[in-house]
Amino acid sequence: TLTVNPRPKVTFDAPSNITLCEGEIDSFYIDVTNAEVGSDSFEWSLTFSEFSGNVSTDCEPTNVSVGLFSGLTSSSSPITGKGNRTAGDELKYYVPSTLPAGIYVFSLDGITNTTSSCTGTVTTNPTITIIVNPKPIVEIINTDAAICEGDQTTFDIKVTNAERCNTNAIGGLVDVNWTITTTDAVDSDEAAVIAALSGTGNQTYTVEANKTPNLAPGLFYYSVDGITNTTNVCVTTMTPDSFALTVNPRPTVAWSTPNPLEV
Repeated sequence: TLTVNPRPKVTFDAPSNITLCEGEIDSFYIDVTNAEVGSDSFEWSLTFSEFSGNVSTDCEPTNVSVGLFSGLTSSSSPITGKGNRTAGDELKYYVPSTLPAGIYVFSLDGITNTTSSCTGTVTTNPTITIIVNPKPIVEIINTDAAICEGDQTTFDIKVTNAERCNTNAIGGLVDVNWTITTTDAVDSDEAAVIAALSGTGNQTYTVEANKTPNLAPGLFYYSVDGITNTTNVCVTTMTPDSFALTVNPRPTVAWSTPNPLEV
């Protein structure tokens, strides 16, 4: 009697690429086929390797696991199962919302029929690439200032987290374009400093308040209300950050009567 045991097949289910913004979640599937013969199901094990980089390491590629999957990138702790996993019963894995901006590439290294010691094959989609694009951060460095009528002052607006990994090849940072939305009640020169309230990459801007200078005495506010990575359409949800400007009055003095004082 001749028994021919199956060589299991494994592939990433489509799509083979996932692109998302920081803070978002997604999922992907792995199909295992040819692990059954009639009513018999065969045990198997599969292993991964990882080649990833993120902005915290200047996107330099590394094969160190980022912790997406427990044990997937270790040949000593392979993923194991039995029978076919497809058509609604695929292996499903989630991309967590905590994953920092970067490019994460995972490759199926192989699958083995461990019941019969038969090496299987990696088929259609051997790799999956997960691209996480940044959500820029904008903040006002100086939170308040006080001036006298007719005077001017400045405050700083800082944009960070406006870089992403180069999608053409892992390794190296590239800037993303962004726009900010603001509420200006301090008569600033924001339009001159930050043209069209748009920029590229990480920047710090010094903005002048009471530029005219015609603000009357009182309390005035400038706020940055939001920022969007327009390169990848990633919108940052934020609480507006404000700068408070107090304009103090300059008292005036005059004689109460136009006539000379007689004594």
